[in-house]
Amino acid sequence: LEMSAQDREWKLIVRATELSSETLDSIATHELYPARLFHLAEDPHEHRNVFAEHRDHAQRLFEHLQRWDASMPI
Repeated sequence: LEMSAQDREWKLIVRATELSSETLDSIATHELYPARLFHLAEDPHEHRNVFAEHRDHAQRLFEHLQRWDASMPI
């Protein structure tokens, strides 16, 4: 399973997990479900993973996912 966060230009997809115990590096290197980042403004069909080139956007969206995850009831 995966989850995502996006804004008008960027979309981050990560594996569904307890995000409070994860870091951007740990989700980025997961063997089966590595994190993926797409620049929707330039790649609306999500063909090119730009995670390595735009870690700043990935970090921002990952922190958004962490806050959302923390707000969910158990």
